[in-house]
Amino acid sequence: MKALAALMLVVATGIAVAAVDVGDNLLINGSFETEQLGFPMFWQKSGENTSYGATGGPDGGGAVIFSNPDGLAGVRATCRQQDLRVVGGETYKMSTWVKAEGFSSRHCGVIVHNNGWYQEGGIRSLPETTDGWEYLEQTFEMPQSENGAYGVAIFAVDYTGEI
Repeated sequence: MKALAALMLVVATGIAVAAVDVGDNLLINGSFETEQLGFPMFWQKSGENTSYGATGGPDGGGAVIFSNPDGLAGVRATCRQQDLRVVGGETYKMSTWVKAEGFSSRHCGVIVHNNGWYQEGGIRSLPETTDGWEYLEQTFEMPQSENGAYGVAIFAVDYTGEI
């Protein structure tokens, strides 16, 4: 089993390399390091309510934050990484650290999706409120992808609160 790791405030995530051993982290910059950038390198964000805290994550590390405290309707947020090297049909484990307050979403998670996002696997629900940082993990079978392309997404659709 290969491991995908992610940390979250919303999420501080795990590392991708071409050749990996069982248990290796497959995400690039999963610890959300920024150096001199405003957002972690190798990650793309969307949604104006998506932000980054350099020291807000577990053990003082970085964290991505989705925040909609006013409960505005239709708010969406994503933090994504493309070109993940995985094999359809193989078993993987996604893990993440989450900190949430009053969070609710129609559809959310920390997942790997196939080309076109027709199928996904990973952590497909997130807690409403946590008492500090909470560790989540999910083992799943990687869906097939028509062209072998996969991406990682930390996302929330129609959400309120903060994670």
